[in-house]
Amino acid sequence: MAGATNYGLNALYTAPTIDSAGNAVLDKRLAIAGSVVSVSSNNFTIQTTGGAVNTINAAGAANATVSTVDFDVQTANVMATWDGSTPSATNGHVLSAGNSYSVSYRQWIAMKFIQQTAPGVIQASAMSV
Repeated sequence: MAGATNYGLNALYTAPTIDSAGNAVLDKRLAIAGSVVSVSSNNFTIQTTGGAVNTINAAGAANATVSTVDFDVQTANVMATWDGSTPSATNGHVLSAGNSYSVSYRQWIAMKFIQQTAPGVIQASAMSV
């Protein structure tokens, strides 16, 4: 379109999150076994060029804005809740091994996981628009 301005916005795709100093938010790997894993106490971190590690809290602190989290379930199915209830083998959403998911950051920090029948692994990446 003639005269249109491109502001570098892309409403369809997200990108890895970086902080205001250009440091990348590190991926998060969660081991899911017989005890409940709460994301709120296992949040993303930023490794700065000076070597410091800053945790991104629920408010998106550490000068990084996370909008969504992309994650995949590896090795075994896990059960997940994000309504405040405790997941178990019979309570929660089944997240199948080999599948990828995208959720809002707000939903991510409310999530809790537990194994369904065998220990699993979740690999997560913080994303921004």
